[in-house]
Amino acid sequence: METIKFETNMPQVLALAFAEGKPVESQFTGAQVMFSTVDGRRMYLAPFVAEKIRAAGIAARIPFEICKKQVGRSIEWQVRTHNAAAGAVSEATPTAAQVRSSNQTVPKEYNDDGRHDQAMAAPIPAAAAQLTQTGTKLMGALAAAVDAVMEAEIYCARHGREIRFTSEDVRALAITVYISDCKGGGA
Repeated sequence: METIKFETNMPQVLALAFAEGKPVESQFTGAQVMFSTVDGRRMYLAPFVAEKIRAAGIAARIPFEICKKQVGRSIEWQVRTHNAAAGAVSEATPTAAQVRSSNQTVPKEYNDDGRHDQAMAAPIPAAAAQLTQTGTKLMGALAAAVDAVMEAEIYCARHGREIRFTSEDVRALAITVYISDCKGGGA
């Protein structure tokens, strides 16, 4: 599974396969949270960034934007989602007190007085944030394909065989699931 690498000042629009991340330990950076995306990739984030995702109410299979942004000499993680119902952009920025209460180191993007620096100004493009019924079906098919190949890899590993699916395999399976869904579930 490909790991998402975040380049500074390069926002990415992603959709999570599951709303909650999985706590993991890194030998280099300690505690992290792993998230899987609907396109079969994963990302490892510091717990305070995972908290921003949770605080923003990011749901599974709904696009949101995440950016590792250079602000002065420090790095700020920004999480944005488009609230289609309210027609507004929502940003999750926990306070320094919230971060401190979670026993995490306060990130550099917090000022000494505990206030969070201003977040990104540009909203997510509405086309990327608002899923149509077709888009919802397609996202569901992609998530089902990712789940299926992950389960197949686990099954094979339990039986002493290693199999690795490519993004092309996932794409082909997702298209098959999508077509089947559009035909009413019949093959």
